[in-house]
Amino acid sequence: MNINKYKTALMAFGLKEDEAKVYVAALQLGPTTILSIARETEIRRTTVYEIIKALTNKGLMTTELKGFKKLYCASHPRNLVSIFESKKDNLMSIVPDLTTIYKNQGSENSIKTYESLQAIKSLYLEILDSYRSGDFCYVIGDTDKFIKDDPKFFMKYIEDRAKINLDIKIIVTDSEASRERKRNARNFNSQIKILPKDTKLSANFTVTKKLFLTQAVEDKHLAITTNNKEIIGLQKNLFEIIWNSIPE
Repeated sequence: MNINKYKTALMAFGLKEDEAKVYVAALQLGPTTILSIARETEIRRTTVYEIIKALTNKGLMTTELKGFKKLYCASHPRNLVSIFESKKDNLMSIVPDLTTIYKNQGSENSIKTYESLQAIKSLYLEILDSYRSGDFCYVIGDTDKFIKDDPKFFMKYIEDRAKINLDIKIIVTDSEASRERKRNARNFNSQIKILPKDTKLSANFTVTKKLFLTQAVEDKHLAITTNNKEIIGLQKNLFEIIWNSIPE
């Protein structure tokens, strides 16, 4: 049994490390005593007692009496899902207000950096949310490198983008996958042109009505955006010059 895997997942869920240890130990042991859990986890009994109280408050532990002995039991793992859904519902109830605050604080000449895969994925979701029917989306880059870090996420982004009535033009480096995407471009509501063979790109750029994005696609997760109208206009013009210079 890979205890570390379960512990890591529970910590990502929001439990502290010792809480995750105690919960997994209680699952393994069944109804048991604080002493048994302390021995299993190598955590002091007094600390285990406090952890069990915290887990009980979270709905993840219960107690039962067997004769005069009090035993401690882990709640069924499906309770984790119920707790997560409850937290999600609470969060979603305030997202509209938080979104309004976020939009009202935006500067018209901001430069932002994103330095992790999760931050970059969140950025693309923001871009997707910003599109309106009739907007444009122009991209130059290496699509294979763009997708590789999380193929499922980025393919869904491309599919969701295709559902919006956009002017999507994409210039990509040459590869078998790129040629296949060009053949199927209509399925994704886009037009694609391919750069000359052996062209190498270490970054992609995307220009939309509201921002210009440059994303490193080689060795590290880094993206930089600006919403400056002059820079957006310049990059749009440069894209169109390159687009018109490439034959169909």
